[in-house]
Amino acid sequence: RCAANNALGNFGAALADCTEAIALTPNYQHAYAGRCNVNNNLSNFVAAVSDCTRAIALDSKDDASYNNRCLAQLDVGNYSLAVADCTRSIKLNPQNSQALNNRCHAYDYLGNFKAAVPDCTQAIAINPTYQHPYGNLCGADLGLPDFGAAVDDCTKAITLDPRDATVFISRCAAYINQHNFSAALSDCNQAIKLDANNAQAYNNR
Repeated sequence: RCAANNALGNFGAALADCTEAIALTPNYQHAYAGRCNVNNNLSNFVAAVSDCTRAIALDSKDDASYNNRCLAQLDVGNYSLAVADCTRSIKLNPQNSQALNNRCHAYDYLGNFKAAVPDCTQAIAINPTYQHPYGNLCGADLGLPDFGAAVDDCTKAITLDPRDATVFISRCAAYINQHNFSAALSDCNQAIKLDANNAQAYNNR
């Protein structure tokens, strides 16, 4: 029921269910792994790290728990630890497009843009309709810098999910560097419509 509630977006109910499963069976690996995922969805990232660590201790070959801990480490700013966790996840399951995307994102934060590009490219090759790698690849393109590629990759991300304000902000930055200020203004306007409290969008505009 925890897994079902999590899939339906009922995160509070999912958390309660996984917690009850753990209380009934303290070494229930799947319950710790599930609660880690739920805590990520609730932005309880420190708790997610703890739960995934317990899940990994119970099953060191669970690639999903390494990936979910990688995601939590990303959100608390532990980027090197995130790379290590995603690397372990990818070794266990080279087709894990989420782990490849998350490691790409961690490399972006670390400024290692050359390492980020092949990870996001591989994630896209595995799952061409997965939006996030296009956005993270756009971020790597900006860092290299390759502004033409950034526009192309952000445009693909926007096509897959036009509700993602961060991608409009990234494409706005690419357009600014190409001196295409009208297109940049349009993108930042759209980013602000989607997220009126995003300081970077106002700064870029």
